[in-house]
Amino acid sequence: MPTPLLQKLRPRTYSQDEEHQPLSKRSRIRESYNVDEQNGSLFFQRLPKKLRDEIYSFVFTSTRLSFGEREMGDKDRPWHFNIKPVPNSLALLRTCRLAKKEIGTSWLGQVLFSFEDNRTFLDKMTALPPNLLSQVRRLRLMRECLVLENIMQGGLVRVPVDCLFKFLPGLRLDEFTVISSPLTLPENDYMTVNDLIAYGSGWKVLHYIFDSSVPLAYRETEMGRPYWRKSQPEDWKLELEQRDGRLSKPKVKIARAKGAKELIFDKQHRMNYVQKRLPGEEQADQPLPTDRKLKAEGMMAKAMIVVAKRGIGVDYEEEGGVPSRLREIVGIREGAWEEFRPYFSNSPKYSREHRHIMIDFYQGSEDMTRDIVRRG
Repeated sequence: MPTPLLQKLRPRTYSQDEEHQPLSKRSRIRESYNVDEQNGSLFFQRLPKKLRDEIYSFVFTSTRLSFGEREMGDKDRPWHFNIKPVPNSLALLRTCRLAKKEIGTSWLGQVLFSFEDNRTFLDKMTALPPNLLSQVRRLRLMRECLVLENIMQGGLVRVPVDCLFKFLPGLRLDEFTVISSPLTLPENDYMTVNDLIAYGSGWKVLHYIFDSSVPLAYRETEMGRPYWRKSQPEDWKLELEQRDGRLSKPKVKIARAKGAKELIFDKQHRMNYVQKRLPGEEQADQPLPTDRKLKAEGMMAKAMIVVAKRGIGVDYEEEGGVPSRLREIVGIREGAWEEFRPYFSNSPKYSREHRHIMIDFYQGSEDMTRDIVRRG
């Protein structure tokens, strides 16, 4: 039985056996109309197939399908909104049978799938059959606090983002974007990029957007504990070279926004940033000192983006297999997402009352405008 997600994401198709089954009343009414074969259509008869495909591609690459929960409003009384895609986002698949046939499932690799929280992301994506999941090429996640309840020892455990893809074998993204939240601790942002570069699979190009310059500036966390920040992007590039091979020419670049965070995808509104490697850094015996350049007045609040590209010819497809660190916490040796889901929570200490539905209107599919609660 198809899930509601599949009914939402893929157009209805019929097998040869289904076509000979008795039609419902609604289907009989539809079949009573004469089907236009588009023999007189200038679009189909005069325009080359290559140009029609470019038109389809232009429509779908400008389309974003958003899901999940977003917090908005006053920090003392936040409102929770269920984010929904713009109505009729996939209307092109329902306007014409011939267009639907020509498009097929190619739209899956062109639209941007955007998720506000990681649990919704796994709920939706694990519902896709493998042959459709492997066609998804563009994905965006909001870096909210995903935690795992430790039922063996009590408490909550941070779950690295790279572990999420282990539930999605066959995933092969061209673009994977993570947008950090102001609620995320700087050291968690830094460690997330480390994990994705050192262990992550399933993506060819990673865009990780820091809400500020803090993760690359300080040598200590807000709690005063040091974390092993290194000079970037050189250290992350060396990490990728160890994985993919130096000859495959993996790349890592960092850029700082000149102005608003929302414009950081535009190269004209950002400038490259490189931290100088310090003597003895490879020994990693002491945390690096504070980056005074980033700490300068007016610099800390500026967003930064890390762009990492896997090496040429490298097989980056996600193989799957739940990491042992997750299995040990919940006491499950193997299993799909459904077995692990009860132990996951996005924001367990905040009330989820006052839920409303919000339509994700946008101008460009990569717009990043978010009105989220800042907890200070």
